[in-house]
Amino acid sequence: PETGFIRLPKVLALIPVSETTWWDGVREGRYPPPVKLSARCSAWPVASIRRLIEQLNAPITAAKAVVRHADRVGDRISMTVWSRIIRS
Repeated sequence: PETGFIRLPKVLALIPVSETTWWDGVREGRYPPPVKLSARCSAWPVASIRRLIEQLNAPITAAKAVVRHADRVGDRISMTVWSRIIRS
């Protein structure tokens, strides 16, 4: 959806981590916190999940750009450089 809230099963379908990893990430601040919709119902704002997906994809997008550039100029990318790109 464009707006509104999504529950955890849908979030985990979009961000492929285990439920335990997700909740650890929420506690550590890597993932956005849920909003309590009722006493037993938590959900995440769609906007916060979209931002998270953009953040998670940013290093991949940057790495792809570096690889495309290297391919154009005929350079090889060492595993050390590649690992730095992925971690940044």
